[in-house]
Amino acid sequence: MALDIGRGSLLFWSAKSGLSPGTLVKPGNFQDHLIRQTLIEVQTNPLTVTVPDAASTGSVLLEVAWETVRLREFPYRPSRFDCLFLWTDERVARRFNSKRADAELYEVEIVDCSRVFAANMDLISYFEESETLGSMFERAREYWKTERKDEHREILLEGSIRITQAIS
Repeated sequence: MALDIGRGSLLFWSAKSGLSPGTLVKPGNFQDHLIRQTLIEVQTNPLTVTVPDAASTGSVLLEVAWETVRLREFPYRPSRFDCLFLWTDERVARRFNSKRADAELYEVEIVDCSRVFAANMDLISYFEESETLGSMFERAREYWKTERKDEHREILLEGSIRITQAIS
């Protein structure tokens, strides 16, 4: 059963503060953010390797695991690297938005929609005790294999949106 989300649908989006109504948004910012993350720092004297921000490094590892599984097993799904993350439920959107510094919640309208997928965002929001790449791959498979129909979902959109209003 396909999602009833497409051109003209109104959804919620979390982004930096201060964007104006009418602003057209295209995907790609998330990939740029991931690529710029510092994962490790190396000092030569004495030789040491440190993880400057374990949460950021862990998030990048999760995203790479999810994209690896998507490319291998679910290539017809939108890439998390090249999509916009949206919500149909304002409460869920507010919960996500509240965790981000200097973020604002917006109501947006879908302008262009190549592919759309609704996923269980809770599967990618944590680390298991003694996490391995294998356990990440298993959770990623669960994430990609079934489309979420309930309100606790994130919408991955390959397409563009237009801000209709700031709501937070």
